[in-house]
Amino acid sequence: MAFASDVFRQIADTLPQMVWSLAADGRIEWLNRRFIDYTGTDATDEYATDDAHIAAYVHPDDHERIAAEWRAAFAKGEPYQYEFRLKSRSGTYRWFLAHATPFRNAAGEIENWYGVSTEIHDRKRTADMMAFLAEVSDVLNATRDVDVALESAAALAVPRIADWCAVYLREDSGFFRPAAIHHMDPTLVQLAHELVRRYPFSIESQRALIETRQPVFMPVISTEMIVAGAIDERHAALLQQLDIASAMVVPLVVADEVTGMLHLVRGRAHEAFVATDLDFAQVLARRIAVAIDNAVVYERERNVARTFQNAALPQALATFDGLDVHYAYRAGDLGVAVGGDWYDALRLRDGSLLFSIGDVAGKGLHAAVLMASMRQAIRVAGLQGLSPGAVLAAANASLEAEGSGRFVTAFVGRLDVGSGRLDYASAGHPTPLLRDDDGLRALAYGDPPLGVWNGAFATHTTIVRPPWLLVAYTDGLIERTGDVLEGEAMLRAVTAHDGITHAADPANYLQARLLRGIVRDDAAILTLRADGDEHWRFGASDALRAEPARRRLTAWLAEHTRGDCGAAELIYGELIGNVVRHAPGSIDVDVVCADDRIRLFVQSSGTPFELRPRLPQSLLSECGRGLFIVETLGTDLRATGLPVFGNQISVDLPLVRNAVPVAT
Repeated sequence: MAFASDVFRQIADTLPQMVWSLAADGRIEWLNRRFIDYTGTDATDEYATDDAHIAAYVHPDDHERIAAEWRAAFAKGEPYQYEFRLKSRSGTYRWFLAHATPFRNAAGEIENWYGVSTEIHDRKRTADMMAFLAEVSDVLNATRDVDVALESAAALAVPRIADWCAVYLREDSGFFRPAAIHHMDPTLVQLAHELVRRYPFSIESQRALIETRQPVFMPVISTEMIVAGAIDERHAALLQQLDIASAMVVPLVVADEVTGMLHLVRGRAHEAFVATDLDFAQVLARRIAVAIDNAVVYERERNVARTFQNAALPQALATFDGLDVHYAYRAGDLGVAVGGDWYDALRLRDGSLLFSIGDVAGKGLHAAVLMASMRQAIRVAGLQGLSPGAVLAAANASLEAEGSGRFVTAFVGRLDVGSGRLDYASAGHPTPLLRDDDGLRALAYGDPPLGVWNGAFATHTTIVRPPWLLVAYTDGLIERTGDVLEGEAMLRAVTAHDGITHAADPANYLQARLLRGIVRDDAAILTLRADGDEHWRFGASDALRAEPARRRLTAWLAEHTRGDCGAAELIYGELIGNVVRHAPGSIDVDVVCADDRIRLFVQSSGTPFELRPRLPQSLLSECGRGLFIVETLGTDLRATGLPVFGNQISVDLPLVRNAVPVAT
């Protein structure tokens, strides 16, 4: 049978599906009326050779795939089916599911192929939209930062559901600000920003959206409509350049209040939005609105907890002659709430120092409240003159009385600054590190955490002799990478390096090197340091701020040393200038009076380099001139890299230490 029967054709022409027949060699013989009406062509004969018809009407992204599937099925003589997008007479594509079956004669030879293509566009779009909503939900739930979440959601929407997408948030003033804008053509993103900046939604439009809380649906926007509605020629040009042919504006509503709006636009190359698209956009808007509301509630609760936590932590620590006490605190970036980490140091009646550091299990306001309770309980017990072990026992009793069901890790130390006697006890807390003339070591391990242990807490004793440095911390300091062993190794490496001894603030020095990037958990650091030599130290968050310290350094040198103070001041200025030019950022300056040497250390966040102090060939060039001056005026100029990052330059100044008066 060379052609389908007339009866078959007549029946097929009444069906809503596309029906077609192929010859045994795969050439198209006949197409029904549905195909002709959809594609806009009735020239069946032009498809009588090869598979050019596929390339003409099938979406370019689907052509190669379905052509290969058809050739494989044709070679085997087996039925086949595939999904593809077919172009309509308007130039838009819609999804179809095609089935084809061979018809064989009595001898088993294929005489014809018969096929049916059923439109599945709505079903396919529904599936795609559900998958899209799942992805958007993941994106919105991945961060509590509203702007970041909206940027990610808008980026997903383009080009899957729109050619460009903008999300606006309503500010306290009542006006809407663009929080995220994405366009399918990256080169037009700036134009989209210019459009919403120069021509924002009118006050009347914003008021109508707020009062009605109803979406604005414009399925077809003609050129005439754009010209008629434009404020001026520039406005019309921007609208036409951005290819706005179909649009939807959907309010973001939370608790019956409009908190923002979602703006979706398609150009003329894509089919216009239809009612089902508006339904989907409203579902998307509800999810975005809920995410915004959750973020606002989260941020409000976090601010309350953070405010309480900041109020509960000491704003200043005890000071002692000959002892530096420093602290640093870094809040976690990934946690849903604040933690219960604390640090503390206070002077007791007998002149000794009581210090503690700890961590309450859990997050949120309850953890912060319990943290304040534990810190205060340790203070009260310490002021009664109890040993560190007895202090922990008292805190443990207080925790049990709270009935919180939480456990707490804590370290308590009591230091006699004069004799160097350090008594300490630990309840499941990370072991502090002690650096002295014997090297770097961890203090003795302690007992189980508070809240899970009813026994006594042992008090340990050690003697510390200057110079020494104690580093106490909570576990967030060593858990940044997720590998605690790696974190401990990095902490040991930074603490063992001499760079920390020259830092003006050892706690912040550690924080800067160990808590880079995203931090998983809150981290508290408490450092105690006693030097064996005289020091003049200065630290600044910006190297430029170190320059005003020159006068203080000059005054200190004049009091403690003798020699060429002018040359020493020039060396300081050249090294600070070198940092400002090549490695702007934080800086530490340390001048050490040791024996007959007065050595200057300048540490910065710059990249380590090889010292090559020399005069430049050009008299106008400054490269190398500063280090040449430093090496000429000073002695033993050195440069070395700091652990993790940073650079240290040191040089002996042309000074000697003043004679130390002999006591009579």
